Amino acid sequence: MIYPSFCGPSYASQSPIADAELCLNWYPEQMESPGASSRQVLYPRPGLQAFVTSPTGSRVRQLYSNIFSNVERCFAVVSNAIKEIAADMTITDRGVVAEDANVASMISNGDGGGQLFANSGREGYCLNLTTNVLTNPVHAVTMAGMVDGYIVALDATTATLKISNLLDANTWDPTQFAQRSAQPDPWRALVVNYNEIWLLGSQTSEVWYDAGSFPFPFALRPGAIMQQGIAATFSAAVLDGTVIWLAHNQNGQNQVVAASGYVPTRISNHAMEWQISRYPRVDDATAWVYEDQGHPFYVLNFPTAGATWVYDKSTQQWHQRDTWIAETNTSTAWHPQCHTFAFGKHLVGDRNAPTIYQMDVSFGLDVDGRAIRRVRRAPMLVKEEDRLFLGRFRLQMEVGLGTQAGQGSDPQVLLRWSKDGAQTWGNYRTRSAGRIGQFSTLVDWERNGMARQPVAEITVSDPIPWRVVNAFINVEAQQ
Repeated sequence: MIYPSFCGPSYASQSPIADAELCLNWYPEQMESPGASSRQVLYPRPGLQAFVTSPTGSRVRQLYSNIFSNVERCFAVVSNAIKEIAADMTITDRGVVAEDANVASMISNGDGGGQLFANSGREGYCLNLTTNVLTNPVHAVTMAGMVDGYIVALDATTATLKISNLLDANTWDPTQFAQRSAQPDPWRALVVNYNEIWLLGSQTSEVWYDAGSFPFPFALRPGAIMQQGIAATFSAAVLDGTVIWLAHNQNGQNQVVAASGYVPTRISNHAMEWQISRYPRVDDATAWVYEDQGHPFYVLNFPTAGATWVYDKSTQQWHQRDTWIAETNTSTAWHPQCHTFAFGKHLVGDRNAPTIYQMDVSFGLDVDGRAIRRVRRAPMLVKEEDRLFLGRFRLQMEVGLGTQAGQGSDPQVLLRWSKDGAQTWGNYRTRSAGRIGQFSTLVDWERNGMARQPVAEITVSDPIPWRVVNAFINVEAQQ
């Protein structure tokens, strides 16, 4: 029979015998064709290949790219410096900035202003894109965006919204600011969606727009106050026109919400929320977004907890990613913490190194050439608590994709079983997924034992494009 829901998302509930599913470094894709052999399959999350490494600095804190005067330019904040990255992988220093533990922000006011604004270490910097001169025109700002030619910046310490002069990020009138007054809780984060400023507070949030008023042009949009604040200042991001963030309100926290209009709608699930509630801290979570192969992804990193959750807007499902440290047999939060699409490539910055990586599904390795450990823990098989005799287990997957030589020339799949609902585990048993060109390979395991609450888990790590379509299991039940 078909193993029910073998290809699925992460969903590990409070009780493992209720559900203990794990989808790590794969993402589920729903088949859109009625003739597909499976309704949902597992495809590999992208690997990483070094694009450029800065000779100075210790981490990449932000990436940004855009077209300026018909020329594509890409910038990075690496530790305490702004670097310009060229398509030929050369790096040019553009100036020194303040540094703190947070991610930075960068935005441009377009060809009309000809400037790049960078927010780092609570300082605001303006880079003239013609002269490449960097100045520091504004202080006490936490994050920034651009609306209608104005650079808008939030000082989260005083819950103050500041704006630059129109099309001039180098000039900030100290009288041009707004203080939160609609609600008592302070603003904690700012994100721009289209031409609106989303100001997320500790318990509530609101949306401002360019009302054309005088002397301060921005105002609270009527009816745009939401009863959800933000639990992690840098968890807010715009995905496919939707603002998403890790929420907090006066009743609690740890839901991930997406705005439907001006109504925050929960997109996390109970299993994920339970997992997050057990993390030592969540306020340091950061988020970034990207779109690839028709999938809009929201990537939520918890660096202290060592976890990364990814929401796929196309399927409305969550999976997990990590960076595997083989030397210590441990998992950390996935290293990328910022993204831009430049020179036709997905570029991501390493939170633990001054390296910018190209991200692509054709790459089979992670940061520093590390193996990507992919795990799928399937739902528990159950029939009224009867004993189940498990015969042949067959993994339906794309085979014969081995590398020409070296690691992955004979790619291996590891299978293990839990007989008590994912609470304890047996030993791994290994099968080949076929050397290159061996497209008729069957990935089978015979005689899988007996249990009342069996759970199957597969693990792979060879640098090939692992694609899992389905699984089958011969089962006989006995009371």
